[in-house]
Amino acid sequence: MHSRSSGARIPDPIAVPTRRSDSSPAVPATMPKHSANQIAKYIWRRWNRHLPEGVRNRMLDYRKASLARRIDAPPADIAFDANILKSVTSRIESRRCRKDDGMRDYPNTRPHLAMDHLAGLIRWLAAHDLEVMSYRDLAGRLETDASELEFEAWIQAAEARGRGAVLIQYDVDARPDVTERIIETHIETGVPANAMIFNRKIFDWKLKQEGVLEYDEYELDDDLFRRFESMGGVVGYHCNAFDRAEGDTGRALEIFERDVEELRERFDIRFFSMHGGHVTEDGRCNATLPVKPLLQRLGLTWVHNGHSVLFHSNWADGGASNPKYRRECGDPLDFIMSTGAGERTRLLFHPQYYNDDTNSHFDFPIIQDADWVRTTQDAAEEGGFDGARLWSERADEAQASIDTFSRLYEPHGEERPVFINGLSRSGTTLVASMFDAHPDGAMAFESYPRYLHVPSDDGVLTMEEFAYVAQTLMNYEETTAFELLNRPPLLNLMRFAAVTSWTGMTTRETGELLRAYLTKHHRISNGVEALKVVAASARFKAIREKAGFWGTKCQGNFDDYTFLWPRARFVYIVRNGLDILASQKTNGAFNPDPLKLGKQWRDHLANFDRFRAANPGVASTIISYEQLSTETRDRMSAACEEIDLRFDDGMLRQHERESTLTRNPRGQLSAERVKQPIDASAIGRWRGVLSDEEAARFLDGCGGTAQFERFDLEWSR
Repeated sequence: MHSRSSGARIPDPIAVPTRRSDSSPAVPATMPKHSANQIAKYIWRRWNRHLPEGVRNRMLDYRKASLARRIDAPPADIAFDANILKSVTSRIESRRCRKDDGMRDYPNTRPHLAMDHLAGLIRWLAAHDLEVMSYRDLAGRLETDASELEFEAWIQAAEARGRGAVLIQYDVDARPDVTERIIETHIETGVPANAMIFNRKIFDWKLKQEGVLEYDEYELDDDLFRRFESMGGVVGYHCNAFDRAEGDTGRALEIFERDVEELRERFDIRFFSMHGGHVTEDGRCNATLPVKPLLQRLGLTWVHNGHSVLFHSNWADGGASNPKYRRECGDPLDFIMSTGAGERTRLLFHPQYYNDDTNSHFDFPIIQDADWVRTTQDAAEEGGFDGARLWSERADEAQASIDTFSRLYEPHGEERPVFINGLSRSGTTLVASMFDAHPDGAMAFESYPRYLHVPSDDGVLTMEEFAYVAQTLMNYEETTAFELLNRPPLLNLMRFAAVTSWTGMTTRETGELLRAYLTKHHRISNGVEALKVVAASARFKAIREKAGFWGTKCQGNFDDYTFLWPRARFVYIVRNGLDILASQKTNGAFNPDPLKLGKQWRDHLANFDRFRAANPGVASTIISYEQLSTETRDRMSAACEEIDLRFDDGMLRQHERESTLTRNPRGQLSAERVKQPIDASAIGRWRGVLSDEEAARFLDGCGGTAQFERFDLEWSR
């Protein structure tokens, strides 16, 4: 029998003992003999939602008092409440056994959040201006191998409406009764969703861990699901045919067709997704079933897991509770808020992860220390949990942060940033420190925009990965955050988060800066977009220090900088290439080849020369490190005049002040050097470091002595 009454389910009555007249009833034998604090905590965490209201309120008082280390309740009251607990636990256990689907023996799928966290999301979305879609809202029929065509058509229509959309999918893998509670919320609010259901359920954990195929109860309230369909919801087929066929592909395809036929007797099945299920040693699973030839005849659309409708971003709670998946914070709010007009995001929930009622104990093994989970836990433990209010408050807080950091992406007036370029170990950090010491200046030092759009594994960074980085930086203290990000393809983004400290930003502020960009532009895909983030981090420092101009070291793609900042100013520092070679040999991990470095020294300056020749109206100057070291005031004053900047004597005393770089150097090679007065001690150092052969190879690489002669540099011993 598939259908049951959709009326309210009334729990079995629970007998409550009458208060005894003696003042010291015994604590039940099943209770551990611990302190009053421990008993109160035990009762509250394990069984609070099952206790009579009066006892529950007393336990809440005990819980709060225990947290404050002050319990004044008489021992008799504690013991009496413990006796009440004893009277209900046997009934609770019997109910639990009836509902047991193996989840207790499979820790990765234990419930881990209060149910009203999920129901609250639905209520909040009902009042939100974001469109909530179902698979029925796809742009026409989706051909199995033409997802991109549907995606483009949907985007065009959505852009015309000026809205973004979120799609909610529920995989009803276990505990259908929990999903039904959520479905009731959708019917109540009119918010559509998509529920993927089994035709028959097996004990997943037994098949995965013991290789035993055993069927489980899976009772659905058909009337409720049909009402859900009539209000705009979608009931789809969740295929576990491969598992039920025990890896036999032919049998699995027969089960697939039979499941669809039987489910269509009850629901309007047009869409399906594959259940994760068991994966064989040769990689076969539900998602690899060759069902495509069947789909046109069956009139089915494959929407997720194995073949998917396209979305701008996807969030799922499945991996968050499974240690085999990547560790991540997974706050769905950021995915929702980063969905702009013409974009759509899918949120995939497994409702069995959410408890039947609001509860103060959560088992979320991967992300229990994330801010959004802690916030939910704290609110539930306080009692009177209101999910819709929590989502609204968190959204308001997030939006306030986004608005604050989004302003950093807006140019302030006619910006004239100062960009410094030069070969590594040529004095760029020194020059940046001198401009930072200008009373009107705020320099970001090294910003490395490539870290933002070039993954450390040369792949493509998805929106999900950018969101993960932002959430990690916001959720964890720096050491933990960097440990989580210290892996491909996220390593470069971790490095960017590290160097933003040279602007005075905290790790959390860097995360908020990245989140603000994602909510506007969804992801960072090229160098120009990366420069906007770099500029925002520099503006952060300029605003905090009330500076008149900002700047940073720059890369050799000068046209990108002038595209964004037509009035930008450029400073190039050139140093004796032989001294650069000596410095790279003895500092850092450069490991230079003299021949290659010689060529790079020549070509690097030639690139800047070409830029200046092509852009005569751009303010620019070239500074010789040797002249700067020996004629510091005159050379810096002249350079400032060339780029239309008022010179200030404070620039010559950069070593006397603590900058954002020297305060948090993070191993920056020149951080200690810039704390010392400028002198000529490093000029000609190459003579004591380089061999004759190395010097000769460098000269071969740069094509002779022309560049030495141009800047009056020495190349012979």
